[in-house]
Amino acid sequence: MKQLFDLINKLTSKYPKLTDIHITENENIIVRELGNLHKTTEKAIDISFINEVIDEKKKNIFKTKNSVDFSLSSNSVRLRLHVYKSSDKTCIAIRILPDLKNIEQNDDLSEEIAQIQSGLVIISGPAGSGKSTFLAQILNKINTKYTKHCITIEDPVEYKFTSEKSLIHQREIGSDVENFHQGVLDSLREDMNVLVIGEMRDENTMRAALLAAETGHLVLTTLHNKTADEAIGRIVHACRDEKEIRQILASQLRFVISQKLYFHNKKIFTLREILKCTKPVARLIRDGKDQQIKSYIELGNDKMITMKQSAMQIARKTKMNFRETEDLLKFVSL
Repeated sequence: MKQLFDLINKLTSKYPKLTDIHITENENIIVRELGNLHKTTEKAIDISFINEVIDEKKKNIFKTKNSVDFSLSSNSVRLRLHVYKSSDKTCIAIRILPDLKNIEQNDDLSEEIAQIQSGLVIISGPAGSGKSTFLAQILNKINTKYTKHCITIEDPVEYKFTSEKSLIHQREIGSDVENFHQGVLDSLREDMNVLVIGEMRDENTMRAALLAAETGHLVLTTLHNKTADEAIGRIVHACRDEKEIRQILASQLRFVISQKLYFHNKKIFTLREILKCTKPVARLIRDGKDQQIKSYIELGNDKMITMKQSAMQIARKTKMNFRETEDLLKFVSL
């Protein structure tokens, strides 16, 4: 494992803003920095270290599925690793998780969410858009300011927390609990206040999460959708009995925050669409008028904002020229 962390230190010194590392047996290592891939002169390290750092359950998963997820950490960095097979070669995709201390905090938004007593908050966006990091920011805020019992269900555990004012238990799929659905059901018997679900992947998990919200708990989770109305539609269409699910969402949804990362002038910017489930929004959800949600967000009530409006704020703040702003807006529309 030392060889891996030595490699990380070497690569980060050359590519200080790298986010991902791709290792393939007998090939040069590829890194991603500021959204772009770069082929390095470094050769793949000996990947036998994998057998030293994962338990028997993870080894069995890799043998049967040819892929496995896990996390590693040293004193200076924490990594999320995905090991998989390609053309009979073993490959590793490594995500370097940002240190929460070094991330610019959106204090108003994370603080408002941290104060919520019960209900459902969804962070949505494509892979690599910072969803897990924003969830961790919110949980960190709760941990340092409020006395709550927080349970996370993750695959794998990404950010490691030490209980401060709150009591935090982190459960990993495969090692601590069989699946997300079972983890949510377990949490209802564990005297928890805040439940973090790494991802809602199926109807059973979605229904269990809604039950947790209905029974007086704050539920934080993620979905892979681009916009708030898409995230709502994803839940509705994944579950049977649309009318019932819409009624529950209308009463229990608190926020849907959709985000994307944009790279400009060697900096990373977070673009966000923020939907707050006010009474008018709840009515739209209950009545199945999801297509009207974006128009309501555009009004800007209750600090709501569309992705395009967020982009224009960044364009003005960074003094982008016409062409740069045009490129940014094209990115938003993708």
